[in-house]
Amino acid sequence: MVARQACFALFSRALDSNLPSLAPPAPREVHIWCLFPDEVREPSLLKLYEGFLCPEEQEHILKEKTEKLQKERLLTRILARTLLSRYTGGLVKPSSLKFEKNTYGKPEVSWPKTTISGERWPLPKLHFNLSNTRSLIGCCITNNSLVGIDIEEKARALRRDPLAFARCKFSQAEAEWLEQFSDIDERHHYFMKLWTLKEAYLKALGNGIGGTSLRDVAFHLRASPAMQILLEKATLLPACEQACTINLELLSSKAHYSNTWQFFLFQPTDFHYASICVEKCNRTDQEWHADMSGFNFQVMKTIPLVGEECLSGNALGLGLSM
Repeated sequence: MVARQACFALFSRALDSNLPSLAPPAPREVHIWCLFPDEVREPSLLKLYEGFLCPEEQEHILKEKTEKLQKERLLTRILARTLLSRYTGGLVKPSSLKFEKNTYGKPEVSWPKTTISGERWPLPKLHFNLSNTRSLIGCCITNNSLVGIDIEEKARALRRDPLAFARCKFSQAEAEWLEQFSDIDERHHYFMKLWTLKEAYLKALGNGIGGTSLRDVAFHLRASPAMQILLEKATLLPACEQACTINLELLSSKAHYSNTWQFFLFQPTDFHYASICVEKCNRTDQEWHADMSGFNFQVMKTIPLVGEECLSGNALGLGLSM
């Protein structure tokens, strides 16, 4: 983080004023923000974060059993609040943002009708989604496109054998594909990749497990020599040599149009998988196929009120749909 302490002092004085603005994503952009809880260590910074939350949020956080979980919930909320405020150019304070959940529990912004100065304004068309693990929190932002994100730890302990779970909950084709991997660790990794893709899709739809199930869609991952170049162009991340093309197959009338969505699979670190599902801006098939470049995905690392930078380290692009 550049000039970390100086930025902290600057933002601390700006708690009740505007934060530095962020340019909203372009129509074919997804902004992905990564926050690592273990990197937020200053008690004074955590105390500052609490000032952005409403009493109900603070009370909800305190109900968590451990300090680690309380910190995780706090950071998840502050990440969303500060980013959304900055994308409005500071026209709305982070503390004044209100959130509501749809019927299936997907959080959405209830934008105020007036800005910080009391003027009426055209409500933003920003969409966001969150995912959190014990060691990584992610937030993705789009402009007028539904979006979902799922992050999982690669070594996540599962209550059931991945193959047994896949036979019960995934499509037959996906279960049979996983059976091909005799190495247990390799099978586990591919299971986690499928899981993040499915979760990101369901979260983008926003209709929960009750509306569309894991079995209503099937993902097909196929290694593609050309995908490495396409991934690096679309994400500015290095891409895996075995980068794959992601294809979505609909198996139920509950699923929603396979050509409506684009998927991006990547590893933010050596210890995590992440998937993004984004709506293709409601463009017609003809318009979409005329521009095969699809979306651009910007992946950033941040500590709210401190600083940000492009995600580097061992971040790696793994797959993309077209």
